[in-house]
Amino acid sequence: MPYLALLLSLIAACSLALAQPAPSPDGIYNALDFGAKADGKTDDTAAIQAAINKAAEKGGQIHLPPGKYLVAGSLQVKPGVAVVGSAVAPQYIRPLLGTVVLATGGRDKEDALALFELGDSSAVQGLTVFYPDQKPTDIHPYSWTFHLQGGDNTVENVTLINSYNAIRIGPEANVRHRIRSVYGCALRRGIFVDNCSDIGRVENVQFHCHWWSAPEVGGDWGPVFEYMWKNCEAFIFGRTDWEYITNNFVFPVKIGYHFIGTPSGQCNGHVTANGADAAQVCVQVDEIQPMGLLITNGQFVAFNGPDPTAIVINEKCSGQVRLVNCNFWGSFHRIAALKGSSFVGFSDCYFSGWDAVGTGLPAIDVQAGKLQIEGCSFVGRLGVRIGPKVQHAIVTGNNGSRGVRIEDLTGGKAIIRDNEPAPPPLAASRHLTVNVGSEDDEELSLLGDWQGAESAGDGPPGTKTARWTGAKCSLKLPALPDTDYDLIVWLTVMKTSPDNTISVAGGDTVKLDKLGLQQVSLHVPRTLTAGRNEIQVSFTAKTWVPKVDAPPSTDDRALGLRVFSAELIAR
Repeated sequence: MPYLALLLSLIAACSLALAQPAPSPDGIYNALDFGAKADGKTDDTAAIQAAINKAAEKGGQIHLPPGKYLVAGSLQVKPGVAVVGSAVAPQYIRPLLGTVVLATGGRDKEDALALFELGDSSAVQGLTVFYPDQKPTDIHPYSWTFHLQGGDNTVENVTLINSYNAIRIGPEANVRHRIRSVYGCALRRGIFVDNCSDIGRVENVQFHCHWWSAPEVGGDWGPVFEYMWKNCEAFIFGRTDWEYITNNFVFPVKIGYHFIGTPSGQCNGHVTANGADAAQVCVQVDEIQPMGLLITNGQFVAFNGPDPTAIVINEKCSGQVRLVNCNFWGSFHRIAALKGSSFVGFSDCYFSGWDAVGTGLPAIDVQAGKLQIEGCSFVGRLGVRIGPKVQHAIVTGNNGSRGVRIEDLTGGKAIIRDNEPAPPPLAASRHLTVNVGSEDDEELSLLGDWQGAESAGDGPPGTKTARWTGAKCSLKLPALPDTDYDLIVWLTVMKTSPDNTISVAGGDTVKLDKLGLQQVSLHVPRTLTAGRNEIQVSFTAKTWVPKVDAPPSTDDRALGLRVFSAELIAR
């Protein structure tokens, strides 16, 4: 009997040994060998963690072959370990192929452990992360998908379908993080860096609602787009030294690139070839180190929210911000609002699409600090307003579509020279004619969803340009106070509807109930110009789409009325 017991014990020990994966001479361990099922149903957290623990003994890779790995907990990626999926680059929005991690942990607990907790010399590469319990019309907070701390850790070639909080570096001490080629949808926060003391890199990252729009992943463009522009902060930087932020993009977004102060400090760094589109604010600087930011070759578009602005420098910012060779377009209120005591410079930049509300806002609104603008181009009306609290400003060598209009309120603290002169503003008169779409209308306040200026051979004799309205548009015309006018507008109606009207604010409304080119007359009584120097003319229209209503046109714009000219004649 003692010999039989010993024999059975030896057999059991051998069986147990055979059940454990053999040591890997090349340091690569397959998670399936540790019990992972990759069937999208079985919780693979423990199996993957066991593989990580094994690889951590000497350092190595955990291979996740193609499949769907349900992870209900958190994976601790230990020093010297890389978790590697099958993808060699970020993936398209559908279908879910390759190595896919289905994450269910951290729901409604933003401070819970991240899906991947990375330490020194660790990496996650080549996989897709999807949160199957998240719904576009019922978005819940989740903990971070990745949390990095320590030194030299990497997240690379990763696709995020619907992360709530994507990647956090810090607030624990860290150096030389590498975030590269990460594409996907981040709902609330994209990347948050803090307490990095030595040159981190964020490169080739794109956040876009597109990645959670496919029905195969329960996506829906509309609510995801709305949630992101109302809530998403894509790239947030606290304390980080010499950060390299290169070739990144976000659409849509509440704040694209947000520089803040934390208990660890602020950022300085290079921001090169970055973009933000469909933003409320593209770049917001709350606090920055004295050496500040170098923003180069950026493209920034804002048109969402109550005050769409490309660049906001807030009151607590005292570090310098330099923007070189950047483009700004969209439907801004202001392009830049500069409120801090910092040095701010713009060089070789292009500005367009500001003052969408038509209230005379400048492209660059300088309220404090010191300013330099050189070699830039402005397409619009008031280019620069330099407020009375500005310490010093230099504005030289700029031009524009109709020169550069600059308003200097400093009382002699601004050097303004060698700029292309702007023509005098469109002035009120007893007989004023404005050709819509020509250079004349750059001096007007165009409100609503006007289309761009077009050449036009289909208008009344002598007119060469026009603009299409959208469903609701208006324009403001300068007028002499206390003057009785006749208003004459030439326009074309393409689609009959009771929605088609033209009106003067506070006055008459005329229904446009016939098709084709026509002249419309309205009376503007003296009561509407009493004590005022402008009138507002409004248009409403039933829109039509040429691609749908006038094939074979490929124009998919929603068009209303075609407006050629507006004429005010004093009685």
